[in-house]
Amino acid sequence: MITTLAPGEDATLLAELLERAPAWLESGRAQLRVHADTDPDSHESARQAQRETKLRAIRAGRAKRYVLEVETRAGPRVVKIAEVTSLGNHVLGLLGTSIARREHAFHARAHALGFAASRSLGFLEWRVGPFLQRACQVQTLIPNEARDLDHLLVSELARWGDAALEPLADALAAMHTKGFFHADLKGFHAFVVARNTLPDGPQQYDLTWIDLARVGFRLTRRQRLINLYQALRFVVPPRPQAQERFMTRYCAAAVWHAATPQLALARVQRLLRYKLRTHPHP
Repeated sequence: MITTLAPGEDATLLAELLERAPAWLESGRAQLRVHADTDPDSHESARQAQRETKLRAIRAGRAKRYVLEVETRAGPRVVKIAEVTSLGNHVLGLLGTSIARREHAFHARAHALGFAASRSLGFLEWRVGPFLQRACQVQTLIPNEARDLDHLLVSELARWGDAALEPLADALAAMHTKGFFHADLKGFHAFVVARNTLPDGPQQYDLTWIDLARVGFRLTRRQRLINLYQALRFVVPPRPQAQERFMTRYCAAAVWHAATPQLALARVQRLLRYKLRTHPHP
């Protein structure tokens, strides 16, 4: 067992959990977490349906990654399990690394920049000889009072209309100005950190993120376009006026196509149409 954990973490318990993760899940010693758990408005039936789908995949050995919550002597912890299910995972293991090790490094760097919604406390790798069997990353829980971007926008759009998209554009531009890229930009992966609340306008905020296995810290042109396409597909309301307002504000805030936001919008919409045609299901 290779273990790199912050001081004071319950290494013995976490090592046992890593080796016996499916059994702990079946016995109730660890709780399965799903995306619906971050949605305070989701019905319990929706949460249970997601859990059952993931449980079936785990039992069949088809789950590449799944997230558990467990109580330790150091407090409650989120444990992201990464199963070795592909040739790429095996090769990473033979090269002395793992998805969990990489995500810990990315998470720690994102946290230092102020972009991580939780803190990464380390990783563990279970090996038999040189062969990686399973790995996990250990995180703190997201505070109960944290609001995800999807839910903030619902209330802000209802109150302020499309003006509520301007703080989102500012927050994304600030993130890109620091070079940060999140490869799966969806509202339920982003949490808001309020900067100020204005009496006559929408709330201003910064963005912090979960699911940090695939992030970047030197934003490329392609990555910028990917994030903007994802924003239009998954976050911004699918209306031309809303998309135009978001992109106009983003271009000004990011100092990117500031004089030609319509050209930038056309490029992002072209990518959006292509993705909707080739990948209709997110």
